[in-house]
Amino acid sequence: ILSQNYNEFTWKSLASIHQEQLTESSKLLLGISQQEVSTTDKGIVVESGVEENATYDTNTVIIYSDGGSRGNPGPSASGFVIMSTKQEVLHQGGMYLGITTNNQAEYHGVRLGLEKALSIGARIVEFRVDSLLVANQLNGIYTVKNRDLWPIHERIKDLITQFDKVSFHHVRREFNQLADGMVNKILNAHEAE
Repeated sequence: ILSQNYNEFTWKSLASIHQEQLTESSKLLLGISQQEVSTTDKGIVVESGVEENATYDTNTVIIYSDGGSRGNPGPSASGFVIMSTKQEVLHQGGMYLGITTNNQAEYHGVRLGLEKALSIGARIVEFRVDSLLVANQLNGIYTVKNRDLWPIHERIKDLITQFDKVSFHHVRREFNQLADGMVNKILNAHEAE
């Protein structure tokens, strides 16, 4: 994968890496730190953010969002992770949705991410979603034919008008592991209740 931020990489064993050298997103992917899920009640947003006194540039953010349904329709959850342009995790969260479809859960992940980005003062948002349908519908390439998606699609369009710029990019599932992990943790916590 080409990147504008890095032009080389090295392989190291986990034992040879000092944890303070890793970004929070790297720690999450490597399993060194954990996403915590404290509640799975339907409609309650599960969130965690950076320390209140920490200062990060939140003008431009990258949001990874995801949604999942076990059964389609079935028990569903949405998740998002907001990152700085330097790949620092600024905020993460999600919500148990009850019985919905996978596409509805994907859309709710976008909505939750936009609502949080607005609350932290972001002006430019770059979304990375693993649903090609959602990316193409929100980019205006496809029309939204499913009536169940119309209300959430309209809510997202209303939220978009409150930012300077919002873009949607499709990424392969393996590049959306943080948001996917949040969705699965919420679903697993709900099943355990």
